[in-house]
Amino acid sequence: MRQDDVKPSIRRISLLLDRAALLFDKLDTENFDSVYPQILGAMAETKELKENLLNEHPLEELMIFEPVLAFKTKLIREKYDNTVGAFSREGKKLEKQIGCLLRKKKLINYQRYENGNQGPFKKYNLGR
Repeated sequence: MRQDDVKPSIRRISLLLDRAALLFDKLDTENFDSVYPQILGAMAETKELKENLLNEHPLEELMIFEPVLAFKTKLIREKYDNTVGAFSREGKKLEKQIGCLLRKKKLINYQRYENGNQGPFKKYNLGR
């Protein structure tokens, strides 16, 4: 194997991994719909390049480049885990807020009923 044959693909993979890492740093609930597809696109292209390299060259020859790419893939994996954790925490927080609002709504409705303000059913004198 000539390293010159592999270097452009390795360089492209490295750039795609850097791009994915930067996009993960930008990712939040406001821009999720636009940024996350970009991350998926970068990762899909990375996978395709990796598969092409493995089809054209033995794994042992490609392992020369492994330390640099392994560090970058580990970084992305950590960023992914952190992002999933943050979105999960945000989802749980929203779930608690919705539950609290539903309980408040039930209390308000109960208080209305107890105070005799039964809305349109008051004239039927239900339960009294």
